[in-house]
Formats: sequence, C-alpha cells, structure tokens
Amino acid sequence: MEFPKQIHDFMLHDVAGKWTYKGKVLQSANYIRLGSRMNLFIQTVADKEGNLEYIIRLRDSFVRGGISTLEEAIQIAKEIIEENKLFIEKSLL
Repeated sequence: MEFPKQIHDFMLHDVAGKWTYKGKVLQSANYIRLGSRMNLFIQTVADKEGNLEYIIRLRDSFVRGGISTLEEAIQIAKEIIEENKLFIEKSLL
C-alpha cells in the first residue's frame, strides 16, 4: 500500500527514501496541514530481528506499539486528527 495523498486536511508533503533492513522496506511520510505549522509523520521502525511496526507522530507526541500495517497506521492517524480537531484548528500560523 502507498501513503495516501491526504489524510483529512493534512496533505502529503514528502515520502522519505525506501530503505530496507533484513529485506523489509522502511519508509516514512511527512504530512503538513495547510495554513498551519502542524506536521504529521507516519514512520516505519524495525527491531534488530527485522520485525516492523509503524509510529505516528503529531507535533511532539507519538503513538506506537503494535501498529503492524500501513493501513492500521493511517486509520489511527485519522482517529488522532478527529479526536484533536479543535486543538489542530487553533494551531494556525
């Protein structure tokens, strides 16, 4: 699965290079909320055995632990945005 071009009002800004570790692809995406300084990151993390999981970062906070697919990471990112909609809307330039 590819990173979507938009998650709610966050637009895809950059997809980092697709590195591999133990044959598995490590990739990250940076989303920017238009009209704001708010960034959302979805990143792949591997342990030393090569097992992958995803981390979602919004500003300086992380959600991690057991997010095993990109689809699940995108769904959690949507939930974070919806749950924090009022805070996000107040974070304008």
